Amino acid sequence: YGAIKILVEGLRRIDGEPTREKFVKALETLKDFDTGVLFPVTFTATNHEGSSQTKIIKVDSSLKWQLQK
Repeated sequence: YGAIKILVEGLRRIDGEPTREKFVKALETLKDFDTGVLFPVTFTATNHEGSSQTKIIKVDSSLKWQLQK
């Protein structure tokens, strides 16, 4: 879910026809982007890692999710 939100936001920030290069440049404008499920995500021209933190989320059979501590 978080990755899809990042994808959509990157595409939303593209001016004009999307290309790989424009998509990368658009992602590089994300700073502390909050997906609602991941830690804030930041991309720069020199760091495409996004975040160095993780969360474990448990999803049960009814598709309810719970953040694990």
